[in-house]
Amino acid sequence: MSIVPAREPVDTVAPSTPEIAHVIDARARDIGGFAVKRLLPSIARKFVGPFAFFDEMGPVDFLPGSGLAVPPHPHIGLATVTYLFEGEIVHRDSIGSLRAIRPGDVNWMTAGRGVVHSERSSPEMRQRGSRLHGLQLWVALPLAHEEDEPTFAHHASAALPELEVGGVRLRVLAGEAYGATSPRSRRSSTSTRRCPPARCSRCRTITSSARSTSSRAPSDAVRSARSPGACSSSSRARA
Repeated sequence: MSIVPAREPVDTVAPSTPEIAHVIDARARDIGGFAVKRLLPSIARKFVGPFAFFDEMGPVDFLPGSGLAVPPHPHIGLATVTYLFEGEIVHRDSIGSLRAIRPGDVNWMTAGRGVVHSERSSPEMRQRGSRLHGLQLWVALPLAHEEDEPTFAHHASAALPELEVGGVRLRVLAGEAYGATSPRSRRSSTSTRRCPPARCSRCRTITSSARSTSSRAPSDAVRSARSPGACSSSSRARA
């Protein structure tokens, strides 16, 4: 008899707390020296709003001489959003972008009709060693924008609005919340319509962690984002 460890996210219904639809516990997976934890898609939630994947990378400590080395890989028909808590990643892509993302920054890459990119530690970080911890989300694009020209946008930490609500400090990474507007707002983004904060009961999903270097979305993510539990306009994610 053999036991295969669980790899997919595990969903727990929370009937005693009606404000919370599900608690999603990620399961770590080693992808060559560091842990990646995926929250979306899960059995209970294929999408949350326009978000098809929700992954956490690390935290991981790279020893001197080592570092992140995700080779060039393709994306199509979606956007990736990268946010770091610690460390640094150098993004390079086939449309000529070369940018280091650091804690508090946001990288938004819209693949559209197709783009190839790599994610690596800089030579300086690799030489001295570093710690890496961050998130990467995949956003399903509306059908009308799946074949758009690929684009890349970097938003520095200082450009992202911060506010305090109920004693909690918040940073608005995309869209609008509590009167604050991110540089990546509805007016500047072709990604799908987002749920108004705290108004969509179907999107009240509490997550515990999430990221992946895989460039291929699961087959379920190819379906319309107007599936149960999603609040975006009709869209697909392909990779």
